[in-house]
Amino acid sequence: MIYVDKQKQPQEKYDGEWAEGKMHGRGKYWYADGSVYDGLWIDSKMHGKGIFTFANANKYEGDFALDKKNGFGTLSYIKTGERYEGNWQDDHAHGQGTLIYGNNDRYIGGWVQGQKSGQGELHYTNGDVFRGQWDEDHANGWGELRYANGDLYEGHWMNDLRHGTGKFTSVDQGETYEGEWYEGFKHGEGKLTLKDSNILQGIWNRGKLDGKVEFFFNPKSPWNDPEY
Repeated sequence: MIYVDKQKQPQEKYDGEWAEGKMHGRGKYWYADGSVYDGLWIDSKMHGKGIFTFANANKYEGDFALDKKNGFGTLSYIKTGERYEGNWQDDHAHGQGTLIYGNNDRYIGGWVQGQKSGQGELHYTNGDVFRGQWDEDHANGWGELRYANGDLYEGHWMNDLRHGTGKFTSVDQGETYEGEWYEGFKHGEGKLTLKDSNILQGIWNRGKLDGKVEFFFNPKSPWNDPEY
């Protein structure tokens, strides 16, 4: 079946099976915008397994229901090199799925209406790994970021930044900060445990100690002995 415009110029084409005057069964449809669907049809709607190639060459291969991506499938983005493989609902990534970015960073976890949501983990190509809670496509809630060099942050996040209470351990420096964070900075009450186990405690202002600072010696330090 070939569909033409008012000037009798071919616009769209269907080649496949029919039932009671409707596209039904296996068939291939060429759309006017250049996109192509090759797969199963029910009552003239994409329904079942199929491959949809967009006009820009992006390609979806997987399940359809009532003309929309529903079920399990893979969408490949040609221009960016990204690929999503997982569950779909009404044309949105929804449920569990994996997104591989163009630089090979990889997110594995939950999705809601096309956005990262729930529990998920992001593996960076440099070896860093984030595991934790996501909401509206960003790290939000509790999570831990393990760096390739062994450093570790455990605590709360807001919009991909350390925010709330958390603990950061630096392997290279042998130091640990535990306390409050704000928009990625140490901010509020917190204590810094130094390599020698001495402690600095006070109020932090966007990453710097601000105001009164308390210093506590390591319990094993000879400076705790008044006669030292």
